[in-house]
Amino acid sequence: MGELEDCIRKKCKNVPFPLTNTADLVAALPEGAETYCEAEGKKVTALDVAAVIEGNYPFETLDDLVAFILPLAK
Repeated sequence: MGELEDCIRKKCKNVPFPLTNTADLVAALPEGAETYCEAEGKKVTALDVAAVIEGNYPFETLDDLVAFILPLAK
């Protein structure tokens, strides 16, 4: 597991699963909509995720959510 994935997992540890909406995701993040992870020369923010996550629900597990978020890092 890389640093970026580890950061995402830590920031999303309190997300309730199954995750069915953006409001529950943002509410569970430590800094809410301001939450971000930066590592390995890449960064992904909660706002980056919120902009494209609709239509991809539900997420059944943390692994599913992390797999969705990782490719969004730039």
